[in-house]
Amino acid sequence: MKNSRNHKNKHISKIDSKAFNGLIGAFALFVFITFIGLPSGYAEISFSVSPPIIELNVPGGGVKVMKLIVYNQGDVSIHVSSSVMDMEIDPDGNTALLPSGTSSWSCANWITLDNGELDLEAGEKKTVIAKLSVPRGKVGGRYAAIIFQAIGPQKKNSGEIVVGARLGTLILETIPHTLKKRGKIVKIETRREPKDNSQQGAKTPITIVASFKNRGNAHVKASGSVVIWDSNKKIVDRIPLIAGTGTVLPDGTRKFKGTWSNKKKMVEGEYTAQVRITFPGGREQASTKIVLGATTEDTK
Repeated sequence: MKNSRNHKNKHISKIDSKAFNGLIGAFALFVFITFIGLPSGYAEISFSVSPPIIELNVPGGGVKVMKLIVYNQGDVSIHVSSSVMDMEIDPDGNTALLPSGTSSWSCANWITLDNGELDLEAGEKKTVIAKLSVPRGKVGGRYAAIIFQAIGPQKKNSGEIVVGARLGTLILETIPHTLKKRGKIVKIETRREPKDNSQQGAKTPITIVASFKNRGNAHVKASGSVVIWDSNKKIVDRIPLIAGTGTVLPDGTRKFKGTWSNKKKMVEGEYTAQVRITFPGGREQASTKIVLGATTEDTK
């Protein structure tokens, strides 16, 4: 993803890839737990933020008002701080929270919150109003995460500090009539599994990893597959490529992975693996050679 950040000077918070995939695909919450200190008998924070994801299509000059509900589901009172940050996704599907304005594809600076600090008693709900104001003349997709950091009561006498929890709502904004969706397969890797020499041979499973780069100006949700051709140009097998929901942000790269393991079709010889990545508005393909009965070869 294109940006001008300096990793030595910018603080980056990582979010678990499973949590993000659940969020982007099944609209589940992503959570980032910070263990500050856990003496025996610590109090546990339990809270939620909804909705977990908001997809918008606001034109330049337009405004969208969003209601976010923060719900303290735990047994202790909590203090919640809110902020807006940039986000990006790495090739393995892990996400990172970045300071606002770091990313070239950010809309964090377009979002304002009516309340940055909340105090919630056990079982209490409060509403935070977020307003997205899209400047005129902007194009493509823009992305941000509204983050809520909760901290519970501290007991200095006993040294008890509760666990802090971080939840968020992702904002996926696309500006209508300005979207360009395109991409390219930039690399294909093949490797034998397992990597030790005890099971080397023609029928050893082969993992195929295709790296797809989003060269458009908006996010895409891509899917992938591999068609295996023999030396006689006959299709011998088809393999799905997996990458969670396949979401790739502009300028981002995502790895799509699959394994050829059908032993009945893995006869010694030379094959062509044709990788196909499909996304709304387009499809890309590229090929590499696979040799069974010898060391797997990678070609561009």
